[in-house]
Amino acid sequence: MKSYILIRSSSDEVFAQSQKWTLEVLYENLNRITSKSQKIRGARIKPFTDKKTITSWNALMVSALLDAYEAFSKSIIWNWLKRT
Repeated sequence: MKSYILIRSSSDEVFAQSQKWTLEVLYENLNRITSKSQKIRGARIKPFTDKKTITSWNALMVSALLDAYEAFSKSIIWNWLKRT
């Protein structure tokens, strides 16, 4: 399965003119396409996420920050720890 990243090379106005559409028609088409895409994405089976591994990595990071604070006593590390 291929993935595509869409990159806009022109404004809405320029694209609508190139298709001989009004901006209203362009936005109607975009809304219709977006609705279809969201419906299809909603029907997909979500991939499994191992939450224990993510929690483990987060705990490891906090532990490392605490070690860094103990070693260097930098207030910037303490402020970062308070946010986590």
